[in-house]
Amino acid sequence: MSYDDFKVSKLKFKTGAAVTKKKKKSKGPKLDKKTVKDPDSDSEEFDGWWAMKTPELFAASSVIAIQQGTFRQFWRSVDNGKIVLGPPRAMGEGPAPEEQFTVIKTADSNKFGLKTGFMKYITVSRDNTLQGISDAIGPRECFEAVFQDGKTALICGNSCFASIETNSFVESSSTKQPINASAFKVAERECVWIRSNVDRNKKPDPSEQDVDFGRLDVAELSYVKKFQSFQDKKIKINPGDRSTLEKAREDGKLHEALLDRRAKMKHDKFC
Repeated sequence: MSYDDFKVSKLKFKTGAAVTKKKKKSKGPKLDKKTVKDPDSDSEEFDGWWAMKTPELFAASSVIAIQQGTFRQFWRSVDNGKIVLGPPRAMGEGPAPEEQFTVIKTADSNKFGLKTGFMKYITVSRDNTLQGISDAIGPRECFEAVFQDGKTALICGNSCFASIETNSFVESSSTKQPINASAFKVAERECVWIRSNVDRNKKPDPSEQDVDFGRLDVAELSYVKKFQSFQDKKIKINPGDRSTLEKAREDGKLHEALLDRRAKMKHDKFC
């Protein structure tokens, strides 16, 4: 008898279930399908700092860096208060700590203040140069970002656009190029790139947004919910007058004022 007399078929079990081949698992890293990746983004060139193209993305950022000129330079705060263009950044290098500014929202949703690492606000001086020397936010410390036709510009507190004199880097530290607020129209020297390193795929926390926007009672309630321990399952809100909070919001010190009011209440796990 030869093997040719037997029929070749699949192995069958008593249950009648057919044998299925197991799929091989890929050893490579899994890609998150929900991750949003902009094909036009140059964030890898700036160590993850991506350029904003819409006001919605700007509203979700708290720390920014402002690139201006054609030599990969950022606004830089100096210890004497001046705001100048920093040195050109190499490929893959992000802005330095002196080139990162904190965005402070104002009562006007379209305007904001910029706080330097020296805890001062950027203002427009008498000679129309930008300087980080103010202790509070006023009309001359307010900025507004304009996004149009794929370009971005910044309107300063004197209703002029932030501008630079030349698109060149000056090596000498004594003649660093200052940032001026003297242009009435947007040209090449007025174009900026507002960059942020915040995770664009992370959903914003509504309770955090309410602190800087909207009614003050909603802001304080969100702040209390975030930090109170609720031992007796009751929300403890300071019954004092909120007029001080309005002044603190204008001065850019709303979080500090809310912290002081929160410290006076019981059942607080941080105070």
